[in-house]
Amino acid sequence: MTPFLSRLLSRSARTPADAQAVLAQRWAELHRSASQVAFYQSETAAEWLRWAADPTQLERIPPIDLHEYYREVKQFRNPRLPNPGQAGLDAPWDPLPLVVAVAPWFPLQGRVQLMLEPSCQALMEAKPEAIAAPVSYLRGLAQAVIEKRLHLPTLRYGVIAWTGVSRPALTPPDRDLFWQTFQVPVFQQFRGFLGEPLAAECSCHEGMHVNAEYSIWHQRLDPSAELLLTSLTNHRYPVLRLGTGFRGRIDRSLCPCGRAEPRISELEPLA
Repeated sequence: MTPFLSRLLSRSARTPADAQAVLAQRWAELHRSASQVAFYQSETAAEWLRWAADPTQLERIPPIDLHEYYREVKQFRNPRLPNPGQAGLDAPWDPLPLVVAVAPWFPLQGRVQLMLEPSCQALMEAKPEAIAAPVSYLRGLAQAVIEKRLHLPTLRYGVIAWTGVSRPALTPPDRDLFWQTFQVPVFQQFRGFLGEPLAAECSCHEGMHVNAEYSIWHQRLDPSAELLLTSLTNHRYPVLRLGTGFRGRIDRSLCPCGRAEPRISELEPLA
């Protein structure tokens, strides 16, 4: 850790969670606007700006475990900065078909039909051409199709499967089940606590493209190979290198679609 960070943390941190909260809040303030550091002395602000401008510095920050983050979440709250607002659908189709978004855990904006807890009848009457929902909810819809309680003849574009920290991930058996029941492609998206689109699958289905405007991903250098997440837009509860509870692969090769962003693949929960 650099002498600058040591000085900063010695003044304000008592535990590892304290240290993470201090770093995350300063990082969020600087990422949003350099003017947010006006309350610091000019020399300290300039030094912090130089440090934060180098993304490799993030790798020097010890990760924080997910359970510790939840236990100390109040320390991470930064009331000076706003929430990111409503999230967009970030759909893989253009033009956008009639999408029914079911049971999102975040506020959603855009040309979608929102249904929080629809009955099978209500969902059929909506005549969706595509569906977006958490993985856990899609499993329930697939079971309803198997039991012949749900019939979706208009569904022809695809299914967006949302996952995120502390939420079920899309598994290979899920993909097989959803293909057999819905008979359309499945696109996995990794969403943040407030719905930020952190990574999303393209039509090549070779992993989820990291959205560099919203997130930075690392990996623990230990046998767990846990994926670590830094959200760049959740300024209200910022956290750096948060353990996600998932292992996976960060693929930096060129995607067959031609895009060069890193991709998150082989996502699975830690044992």
